[in-house]
Amino acid sequence: MEKLAVVNIVGVASNGVFAALMVALAAGAAANGVLQPPRLLPTWSDFGSSSFAIGMSLASIAPVLLNTNVCHQSLHPLMPLLRPYSVSRMQRLAATALGICNSLYLVVTLCAGLVFGEALDADVLTNVNVAAMGPLIGPAAAVVMACAVRLGYLLSLIGSYVLLMYPLRQCIGDLMLPGGQRAVLQQWQTLTIVLVGT
Repeated sequence: MEKLAVVNIVGVASNGVFAALMVALAAGAAANGVLQPPRLLPTWSDFGSSSFAIGMSLASIAPVLLNTNVCHQSLHPLMPLLRPYSVSRMQRLAATALGICNSLYLVVTLCAGLVFGEALDADVLTNVNVAAMGPLIGPAAAVVMACAVRLGYLLSLIGSYVLLMYPLRQCIGDLMLPGGQRAVLQQWQTLTIVLVGT
């Protein structure tokens, strides 16, 4: 479990660095006087020309918004490992995790909107490139920031993937290995390699 904690800390820290870099990028845009006005509501014509097209566009966005916090399902299998365990402590842990996740999401969203405005792509990583950031923070800093954001995103994905595989590994161990959790603890490396490899 201690190894999972380190992976989780690295994943959350990399998201924190991404948010901090987006704040720095917004500060650079403000210093250069090119900060875009914030858009608080969507422009409906961007979603399509007919009511059906707008409805389909909204239907494609809904799963993204509804699943932004789905990774916190991995908290539930970890509950027995929380010592000393209490319902109130678990609720505080879940609320803290959701608060951190949503705060980082909000900072990145607001800063990206202020920096890129109408040019903001649905995948903000495509906007975080040397050509777009160079005029705001300089070419050398833009190269470093683009590399740091991509490396941080990779670390975040690795951390999330490992945390999501932990409950799966535990369930497979209970169902398929003789000895249940004891067998999982003895053969966790082999089972993890098989899960990650598939």
